[in-house]
Amino acid sequence: MKIQLITILLLFLFTNAARSQNTIPDSLSHLISQAKQDSSKVLLLVKLSRGYQYSQPELSLQLAEMGLTIARKIKFKRGEARCLTAIGTEIGLTGNYPKSLELLLEALKIAEEINDKPGIANCYVYLGNSYADQGEFRKSIVYYRNAESVIESLDNEMLLMVTLINLGDSYEKLNSLDSARTNTEQGYKLCVRLNAEEQKGACLNNLGNIYSKMNKADTAMLFYRKSLPFSESTDNFETMCETNLGMAKLFRKAKQQDSALTYARLSMSIAQRTGFTKRILEASNFLSNFYEQINNVDSAYAYQKVSISARDSLFSQEKEKLLRNISFAEQTRQAEIANEALEAKEARRKNIQMAGIGVFIPTFLGIILYFSRRKKKSKTFQFMGLLGLLLLFEFIALFIHPYIEEWTHHTPVLMLLILVAIASILVPLHHKLEHWIKEKLAQNHHVKLTI
Repeated sequence: MKIQLITILLLFLFTNAARSQNTIPDSLSHLISQAKQDSSKVLLLVKLSRGYQYSQPELSLQLAEMGLTIARKIKFKRGEARCLTAIGTEIGLTGNYPKSLELLLEALKIAEEINDKPGIANCYVYLGNSYADQGEFRKSIVYYRNAESVIESLDNEMLLMVTLINLGDSYEKLNSLDSARTNTEQGYKLCVRLNAEEQKGACLNNLGNIYSKMNKADTAMLFYRKSLPFSESTDNFETMCETNLGMAKLFRKAKQQDSALTYARLSMSIAQRTGFTKRILEASNFLSNFYEQINNVDSAYAYQKVSISARDSLFSQEKEKLLRNISFAEQTRQAEIANEALEAKEARRKNIQMAGIGVFIPTFLGIILYFSRRKKKSKTFQFMGLLGLLLLFEFIALFIHPYIEEWTHHTPVLMLLILVAIASILVPLHHKLEHWIKEKLAQNHHVKLTI
């Protein structure tokens, strides 16, 4: 807990000091070296990486990669999964979606292997983000819903808040504005309660997007203006790009061309400086169309070239093929997991039934023998005793049948031979026990009168 508090404080103090550097600042290096255990150092590096995720991508990546090296060296699986998630997320923000997806799925596998539920939920959220960045919003919603179902058992309001905000964003992109507003407003309530400054900026930006699509320009602009101070204070440059472009679109609708151009250029400048390729694509598309409409051909062409370059970087044919292959492999893996879960559930059901039968048969025989001493209907009890004996032998056959199938690999000839051999033992035994039970039950009804 003490390390966490120090981390949060230092993140606040050193973000500005480290802004222009590509290597880990001395202050952070000192903090990392102070961690007493390597596992604590790994988790600290992940936390620091997250702190620089939207402000200094290169530093964020460097911190996460350092954590991954240590985690693998000490075989710290939970830390390895968290570092892979951080690296995959950062790589995705720069536009390398196939590699991002590959790393996030690798992290998910590790988290599932060690049953790290917070890690699993975290992976689901960032996988949802990855698909949302690729424009596959329906897939992103599936992952966010998966995260939500895991979070229900964790009581983790911070993770729930992030999931709700992202859900709202995906619904907004699909133009399901009621669902978008509901989820975003729920997320914002948690932002306020948890005093999550960075998420407040993202949440208010998303509300601006929603109301812009609802053609409520004044309300949308109000939310955009509220969003910017939070994004600026937390150096969330990625959200700042989206907010500035959202404002540019509103000014353009309002025929305020100078303001539209100013905010679009600002969005473009931030995106290029921080390397967020998706935001470069969005801003360059806007600027190309803007200049085309005012017949500024040279500028329109220049931004069109930027747009084409960014699009190729994000969605080249090779990348599209890789993404399809990775997605298909993950769908197959998830289907296998679902089938294994169903098989395990069915096996548990059968085991419970077999255990119940195994308890019932000797209990049934015991009750018959017990009451046969006190009843005079010997034929009835003989029948019940034989019924119990029949159940016992059928249960034995039922119990060993799966093992016979496994031993023989479902070979009919071998199964037949083994079953015949077992029957040659059980049938004589059955007759002997049947004779014994008849005599036993009959004796129980011959009561001698003694004086």
